[in-house]
Parts: sequence; structure tokens; C-alpha cells
Amino acid sequence: MKNYLISSHFDLITEDGYIVDVKKENSNSVIATVKIENISEAFLGFQTDEKNIFFNLKSTLAQIGVDTKKRNLSLNLKKREAEV
Repeated sequence: MKNYLISSHFDLITEDGYIVDVKKENSNSVIATVKIENISEAFLGFQTDEKNIFFNLKSTLAQIGVDTKKRNLSLNLKKREAEV
């Protein structure tokens, strides 16, 4: 089957991110850092103000009742990766 999801159509096609760090904030919440690698150079976020960038961090987690919020974002065009 041919894959039609190419970066010229969608500028953020990557493998799923993975958790690189978890810190307990209080009895009800933790802070997790998610790393996303192999981001297309065409990703518009590399040229966009961080406050205008939204990552869907909860597609899988929401299914089990976990709420997510973006607190920090680090984008690296040279490495083509992000930490959220």
C-alpha cells in the first residue's frame, strides 16, 4: 500500500515521542519530558513563535484519563528534534 503521508502535505510526521524524564510534582501530578525525533525540516514550528505551537500530547493518554499540558518546549532544527 502506498503511503501518502509525506512532509510536503503534513509538516510534522514523526514516530511517536518517548518519555525521557519523569518527576513527581505532588500527590496528584508528575512532570514528564517527551522527546520527539526525526522531525521534518519542513516543520513550520522551527520558524514559529513557541506560544503558537501546539502538540497533541494526549491522544493515547486521554484514553486512560490522563490530562496533559505543555509547560516548556525546546525545538532544535539542527538535530531535527523537540523536547516537550
